Amino acid sequence: MRRVTKPGGVVAACWWDTGRENEFHQCVWDAIVSLDPSIKRPAMAYGSGELLSSLWNSAGLTNIKLAGLSLPYESVSFEHFWRYQYLQGQGSAAAYVAALPGDRREKLKERFRKNVLGNGPDRPFTIKAKVWAVRGVLPFM
Repeated sequence: MRRVTKPGGVVAACWWDTGRENEFHQCVWDAIVSLDPSIKRPAMAYGSGELLSSLWNSAGLTNIKLAGLSLPYESVSFEHFWRYQYLQGQGSAAAYVAALPGDRREKLKERFRKNVLGNGPDRPFTIKAKVWAVRGVLPFM
């Protein structure tokens, strides 16, 4: 991004937070690890504000601004969420789910469902998603 930005231009991005405040990702990883404690959640290179800010700084950008953005993720049902985020979705958790044999995928689904809905019926729900937004300016040479 730096290479194609004009001097004085802004470079900006968002990156998923990898901490516990990001329920959107944490709920499924809690379920994965509870069923298979040997699994390590893949490290996301820039999943914290500090790491993302450091990347912008190391790219020579100035006037760096960072913001943690929390927003509600609303789903019409757990079944809808599971299907579109994990059976047809992207990312490390969806790849993990896709690679599971059917019986283990069902066990994970039920554990994950309990993490999200408790023992209640399928219903609409809201969980918190968190991203880090960062921006910096490419200085004039």
